[in-house]
Amino acid sequence: MVRFETVFLCAMGFISETLCSLTLEAEAGDNVTIWCQHDLKHPETIFWYKHTCDSVPLLLGCKRYLVSAPSENCLFFTESERIVMSVHDKNTSLTITAVNVSDTGLYYCSSIKLVKMNFRNSTSLQVKGVNKTFSKNPDRAKGLLFLFSQRILYISKSNVQNVF
Repeated sequence: MVRFETVFLCAMGFISETLCSLTLEAEAGDNVTIWCQHDLKHPETIFWYKHTCDSVPLLLGCKRYLVSAPSENCLFFTESERIVMSVHDKNTSLTITAVNVSDTGLYYCSSIKLVKMNFRNSTSLQVKGVNKTFSKNPDRAKGLLFLFSQRILYISKSNVQNVF
């Protein structure tokens, strides 16, 4: 189930542009489409990014917007089968099929217009994972796994065993 929430996290920048963030919640396995508006009137390049707190922005999509023809993929970018970008007259979309918890992050688009990069509205995607048990054997699940010099050891209350 996909749920939208409007979060009023707005910021006024020095370029007199207001950016607001939308929050989108989804469950693992859902298909999600995120939208972003643009105001391009001439052929320009549009990008999609994902940003998380522990990484630099990741480029997810790149297309050349053409006014009177379908958009073209950027020469330097290969699109994923699971994450697909579309460009329309006034907006662009990013569709992620079968989302998983690792898709959680801040998504936003940008465009290059007259050698200036313009960032657009952002969407925070929160993916809720499916609870899975570590092991069907409850005695084995009580232990801990450790990685020691490329060997995984299983430690339980009573003994230590080599798993690999």
